[in-house]
Amino acid sequence: MFYQGLPALYYDAFFCELDEAELLFYKQMIASVPSPGLEIACGTGRLLLSLLEAGLSVEGFDSSPEMLAQCKIKAEKASIKPILYEQAMQELSLPKRYGCIFSALGSFQQLAHFDDAYAALKHFYEHLLPGGKLAIYLYLPWYNAPEFGQWHEQEPIALQDGKTLLVTEKALHDPIEQQLFMTYRYQLKENGKIIATEEKDMVIRWYSRHEFQLMLASVGFKDIKVYNGYDDNGPSDVMIFVAGKIPRAEQWLFDPKNKNMVDELKEAFKQKVDRSIDLSGFE
Repeated sequence: MFYQGLPALYYDAFFCELDEAELLFYKQMIASVPSPGLEIACGTGRLLLSLLEAGLSVEGFDSSPEMLAQCKIKAEKASIKPILYEQAMQELSLPKRYGCIFSALGSFQQLAHFDDAYAALKHFYEHLLPGGKLAIYLYLPWYNAPEFGQWHEQEPIALQDGKTLLVTEKALHDPIEQQLFMTYRYQLKENGKIIATEEKDMVIRWYSRHEFQLMLASVGFKDIKVYNGYDDNGPSDVMIFVAGKIPRAEQWLFDPKNKNMVDELKEAFKQKVDRSIDLSGFE
């Protein structure tokens, strides 16, 4: 698990700002389908808490207990009571079904292995209500990555308790496996001295547009749309996939197990229509 210890501290400090276009995008999607919504990898509540403050019915899950603990602390300060679950994407099993399920800022790409990613998509589909929507934010991690094989130092991050977090990173790219290998070195500094150091590795998988469309379709999703950013006019390295789960009646029609019955109904309907047409006036 990546986001524990200093990486969890880094996430909460670095990803603290919420873009208005991002918030509007998810507010509109959640409002367009039955409640509740579910955020994938909600972390410390960067997006989730803002959606709850806006009066929307939405829950969240994450695999990191430390991130969820931070989310609860922030929620308590804002007098918000979020419904949170500690779960992994590829093993998702919740007691509810949702009108929409969404993943922001590339969280889904932390599933480095294809089998895990595919399993997660199947779980998302199962947890959607008929007619519900799935939104997955993807990006090309190598597009703005530091020079491959070289250590790159980020700007120091000033923490609220007066300490400073120093972060250096190194990237390696495997274009065949479509994976970016990141190594992060975190150093916590207080009164000019390093008091803690951690080094963590992260593997990020990236997808092409058509590849991910095929993955969604193979799981059962329909009406797949791809947006270039939240306003569909964003940076060229960002894709937001929005896909629907077909309504229950359509699910029955398209289920291969019901093909014979569907064919019989079509034939019966055709015969009924044929008998109801009066052609005597044309004889």
